[in-house]
Amino acid sequence: MHILIIDDNEELLFALRQLLNDAAYHVDIAETLRKGEASISQKKYDLILLDWMLPDGSGIDLLTRLRRDKMLTPILLFSSKKEVEEKVEALDCGADDYLEKPFSNIELLARIRAFYAVKAAKNRRTSF
Repeated sequence: MHILIIDDNEELLFALRQLLNDAAYHVDIAETLRKGEASISQKKYDLILLDWMLPDGSGIDLLTRLRRDKMLTPILLFSSKKEVEEKVEALDCGADDYLEKPFSNIELLARIRAFYAVKAAKNRRTSF
């Protein structure tokens, strides 16, 4: 599974890359929306982990553009925003899931496995 992480926190990027590489995922990172969009235009990802607040804009804006352009790649939005209304906004804009920072590595890995299980089930249905 190939995952793109878009976040401006270098420590978090390093830790997530290590965690996901150790779990046998292929990981690319981007520290800005611009770099994230460039990566998305060059590669097909199985999952995108997207921060809400980035130095060059809002992850919600990128999410909205990607969904408007019919991109179906699952997107897990994460943020320190804790209000229910903000979580609902993220999901209504097209996020497949929302994870509140700080989050547990165990929970993140479980959510990624769930995305992978859904993808595998869809692939089995379409292969008949």
